[in-house]
Amino acid sequence: MIKPSTMLLGALLFSFSNLSLALDKVDQLITGRAYDLNTGELLYTETHEKPSLKEHIVTYREASGEVFATKVIQYSYSPLVPDFYQTNKRNGEVIDVKTEVNDRLIVNYQASESDKVKSKQININNRLIVDAGFDNFVRNYWNNLAKGDDLKVDFLAPTRQIVAPFKIVKASCKEGEDDALCLTMSPDAWWLKLVVDPIYLAYDFNTQNLKRYLGRGNISETNGDYLSVDIHYQYQISTD
Repeated sequence: MIKPSTMLLGALLFSFSNLSLALDKVDQLITGRAYDLNTGELLYTETHEKPSLKEHIVTYREASGEVFATKVIQYSYSPLVPDFYQTNKRNGEVIDVKTEVNDRLIVNYQASESDKVKSKQININNRLIVDAGFDNFVRNYWNNLAKGDDLKVDFLAPTRQIVAPFKIVKASCKEGEDDALCLTMSPDAWWLKLVVDPIYLAYDFNTQNLKRYLGRGNISETNGDYLSVDIHYQYQISTD
């Protein structure tokens, strides 16, 4: 069992290029709108749906409405360590993270259609959290974060297939977000601080739903770059 403290909580498996939302209700629909930090231009939208308690589907659309990427998340191993498979038509990028019966995580990454698939194995332990499991992690340690505990964790970036340390701390909320628990996730190693900026997240205090994400985007451009974006999320109950 993971115990919160100012010491290392463990390996939180997560990619800043693949932040997803954990859905509590099967009939809940979430729409995220990602805007350019400098111009305010709408870059893309992402729709989150949950057909069943163990499946979570994310659909990415250009500002024009055209679908260009999808991600399928499956909670076959645990709520904190899901498998996921993401494809991006912009450049042919494929990310495939899956659990094995021998408590290992297989991380496959293909940068583009012309690149070879790179594969790496990661041992799974009780400190490991994958992708959309991050939201469950925040909710599990909500009280600790709300009272200001600093939680040190490790993240795996599937695109680089490396594990790196980060720190999650309570932060001052931005204007208009006084009803939120606001957090920052910052690199906790000097070498990582050189290439990764802190990420800002705002969670609704009442629902514990992610309202805003400010940082590296969760889908790559045609050239393979990941832009910094400002994503705002809206929640509704599906009528289908």
